[in-house]
Amino acid sequence: MVASVYVHLPFCRGRCPYCDFVSNDVTGVPAAPYAEALAAEWRWRASIPGGAGPFETVYLGGGTPSLWPASCLAELLRSLPMADGAEVTVEANPGDADEAWYRELVAAGVTRFSIGVQALDGDRLRWLGRRHGVDDAARAVRYAAASGAREVSADLIYGTPGHTPSLAVDEARGLVGLGVDHVSAYELTVAPGTPLGRRATAISLGLPDEDALIRTWDALGATLAGLGLERYEVSSYAAPGRRSRHNENYWRGGQYVGLGAGAHGFLMGEGGCGEGGSAGTRGGRYANSARLEDYLDAARAGRFPEHGGGIGAGAIFDPVDAAARAREIVMLGLRWIEGVDLDELARLAGPVRTAALSSSLAGDGYARVAGRRLVPTRDGMLIADALAARF
Repeated sequence: MVASVYVHLPFCRGRCPYCDFVSNDVTGVPAAPYAEALAAEWRWRASIPGGAGPFETVYLGGGTPSLWPASCLAELLRSLPMADGAEVTVEANPGDADEAWYRELVAAGVTRFSIGVQALDGDRLRWLGRRHGVDDAARAVRYAAASGAREVSADLIYGTPGHTPSLAVDEARGLVGLGVDHVSAYELTVAPGTPLGRRATAISLGLPDEDALIRTWDALGATLAGLGLERYEVSSYAAPGRRSRHNENYWRGGQYVGLGAGAHGFLMGEGGCGEGGSAGTRGGRYANSARLEDYLDAARAGRFPEHGGGIGAGAIFDPVDAAARAREIVMLGLRWIEGVDLDELARLAGPVRTAALSSSLAGDGYARVAGRRLVPTRDGMLIADALAARF
């Protein structure tokens, strides 16, 4: 079953200098034409065997969903089939929405808000190019916490110039004190092609070195654990029962539908991953065109590919065979506290390769075998991507 659907709303009032997500700078969201295109894409994807839900998790991300009126988001949610008890997440930026916006979305079925706080320090927010201030961030978290949502998550970026472990810990404590029960703490990434990346080619940004970043990562983990939030993925911390079910579906390698310009999806098809199937059912990953007008034109005109891939000029479809699937579940599982499903890995890659990987990682102290799972240690999580390259 396809467990999740992600809806990309790629509109912002201004791009942050570190951001490399698909987004469009706008003064007003083109809600009506974009919603029409989303509806057309969904009707088509729902007609593809195996892609129709009902969904256990729904995630509205961006871009900036909080630029949309709550009524528009509520109408969008009503169009998607959800299982009983589904987790429904909406991203929000501080300063965009009032308390009524949060409450209206909870009444429409939203169970979780993810707030793009990024920092609780004014100087850091300005360095990151954020539009909001510390008071805006605190107000947004309080609105979300008072809305009746089951879970409130906040993003925190660490590793900016002069950002020490103790300062990161203070911000993490501040977030939990505001009512957050989930924290996503990301190391600053300087991506090529972003304004920050272009600055980095011309001057030194003065970023912390690797040892300092590891000390911050350790300090955040220890502090949040002391506050009742367990690290359950490299960058994710949650109170008991407050993990992101949507993200856990990604980390276990589950299927998901992606809707919208620049959205990605993964569907295994009727025959299973990499096993072919009839037109429209082959297993693979797709990405819709990142160019807004290409996506809108294709969706409204019904220019949908037979193979079930991405839509719009420049869209992609990549078949995923058993070998690629095995590499992915190793890469994802080594970042996640639940680890790699060894039975699934053996089915895809064979018992000999699976046993060799388990023995190697356990022998080096990077993982341990717990039942039929290969669970990363602290040292293993720190170099998960490099370990996955061994496979």
